[in-house]
Parts: sequence; structure tokens; C-alpha cells
Amino acid sequence: MNLLVLGDSYADDVDMGFECWPTLIARRRNWSKLSCARGGAESTAALEQYALADAFATSNGLEIDERTMVLVHLGGNDLLHALWFFPVAFVLLMCDIGVSLFSRIGSLLGLAGRRRRLPRASFFGLAARRVARNLRGLLLLLASR
Repeated sequence: MNLLVLGDSYADDVDMGFECWPTLIARRRNWSKLSCARGGAESTAALEQYALADAFATSNGLEIDERTMVLVHLGGNDLLHALWFFPVAFVLLMCDIGVSLFSRIGSLLGLAGRRRRLPRASFFGLAARRVARNLRGLLLLLASR
């Protein structure tokens, strides 16, 4: 089995200064591994990381095919970097916490019939949709290959 890693610092042995979990899994399973993970990467880097891996594989006579498992570890930095918009992020986070607490208290009191979702205009809702939108192109590309 071959493993291709696209990700951020938690999947980047070089950035972290030690072997991260994808490397440990690959070694334990005797898989070959190609990693394009880079510290600080956001979900927008997915297609670029894949293009780098594909170019490297092509130039070295390697194949990225249906036998290649692609591990994508991106999205955490999207959340972290969104905190730079602190005043807006803080208000949205407080709304997220309020909705979650209201839902939890309601369910404890038997008032809530089903678990409520976070509002679309919430910190995590907006960030999750951004990550999903950014990774959609990668998933479509991988599915076509």
C-alpha cells in the first residue's frame, strides 16, 4: 500500500521535529509514504500539495493510483487563522456557546425534542463550510483519478 499525506503541521515530521502519526502508521503497516504536509497549511493548500506530490511521483517513476491511500489532515489552521478576526470571531463563538448551552439545558429538562444545530452564521458553521468548499475540489480530483 502507498500513503500520500496532504496536511498541516500535525502531519509534518519536519515542522514538528519528530515523526507524526501518519509516518508511524505507514511504518507499522510497511507502507511507502510520500508527504507534502507543511506546517501552517490551510485547506486551500490541498490542491497545491497534491500537484506537488503528483509532479514528484511523475519525475521519480512513482504512481499515485487506486492503490494509494490519500490522507488529508487539513482544516485546523483555517479555524486558528480565523481567530485573527477577533471581534467578529468572538461574537460568533459566543453565539455558538449560547446555542450549545441552550440545547444541552433544554435536553436535560426534556424541553428539546431533537438536538439543535449551530446557526449557519456561527464561527464553526462558517469555518466548516469554508473547509468543505476548499477540500471539495481535491476530493473531486481524487475521485476522477
